[in-house]
Amino acid sequence: MTLDGEPGEVCCCAGLAGMVDVAANGRLVGIELQAGAPEPDLARMLKRWTDDPVAGEFVFVDADGTAYIELTAGEADESARSSEVMLEVELNEHREMLAVSIPRRGTGYEISYPSGNR
Repeated sequence: MTLDGEPGEVCCCAGLAGMVDVAANGRLVGIELQAGAPEPDLARMLKRWTDDPVAGEFVFVDADGTAYIELTAGEADESARSSEVMLEVELNEHREMLAVSIPRRGTGYEISYPSGNR
């Protein structure tokens, strides 16, 4: 998952612990990022995303060391379930996130595309 526009040059790739929220039929609802290696400061890492006029409405950074990227707008889905996941992030030279990769399946979830993500 990347922002639209010029992505910039990738300086490094790293794993980042998080949670993935998946609803009925494998529809991806959102992802939670947890501070730690490679970047303990999620506000700085997600600056490009929070400053983006569109993405900024769907990216939330908390002072407790977590951030959430909402991927399904609208009311909360009661059928959504959360599962731990190891995310792959691409960072630029300023340690800002250019992209995040979400494994299609893991313990307790499977993202079904295209049937689950319409």
